Order: sequence, then C-alpha cells, then structure tokens
Amino acid sequence: MGSPIYSYQQVASTTSKLEQIVMLYDGAIKFLLLSVDDIKRKDMVAKAEHIDRSLAIMDYLRSILDMTEGGEVARHLDRLYDILTHQIILANATLDAGLLETSVSSLREIRSAWQQIAVAPTPAFAGEMPGKAGLFQTESRSVRMTG
Repeated sequence: MGSPIYSYQQVASTTSKLEQIVMLYDGAIKFLLLSVDDIKRKDMVAKAEHIDRSLAIMDYLRSILDMTEGGEVARHLDRLYDILTHQIILANATLDAGLLETSVSSLREIRSAWQQIAVAPTPAFAGEMPGKAGLFQTESRSVRMTG
C-alpha cells in the first residue's frame, strides 16, 4: 500500500496516453521549480536530485516520440526537448535560477497545448490523424516522479 509502483500502475491504468504526457510535463515543471528553490536556498544536494529528475522526464519524453508517424510535429518536439535539456544543464552548472524559470515557462506553454489535446473530443477518424494518434510510441516505460 502506498508504494510508488502501485501508484504508477493505478495512474497508468486509469488515464489516457495524452493525460500521462500532461502528467510528465507536470512532473518536469515541479522538479524544475524545486530546483529554483534549491538554488535560492543553496541546497546543492536537493538541486542535483531535482535536476536529475527533470532531465529524466525530458529524456523520457524525447524517447517516446514516434519520429515515423509523428512527422514534423515530432521533429519539432525533439528539437525543443534538446534545447530545453541543454538549457537545464547550463542552468544547473551556472546556478542560474532565471534560466530554469525560462525552461518552466516553455514547458508550461507546451503542457497547456497537450492539456487541450487531451481533453478535446476525439473524432471517429483519429486513428488517421498523425498529430494526435501517432506522435508518441505506445510502449510502456517508467520514469521516477515521486518525491
């Protein structure tokens, strides 16, 4: 009871793939904001942990992109994830809380778009829409988001 694995299984079985994408963005944003606070408090151990978690989420989001079916949108997201990853690494190395906040702003914008897609009604022909149906691969992987 209360184990992270059990919690993950419950969420994975009751949410759509798009809702899970939104949750990943929530996690990345959460850990980056915690990193900003860690920098301000000069808690480098906590900062390292939170940066690692945000980077793991960015890496996971990038790894599940379906570059074949996702087309141009997937390629743009891949490039954006690459830019954000480099931005986070630079902010981590230079202790630049402002740069982390810039990354958070970008992630919030993208998260908002995914949220709108997740709650939009799905037309009967959605399987033919690469923008919604084929952007991400459907294989299961896990990312540690507790904490």
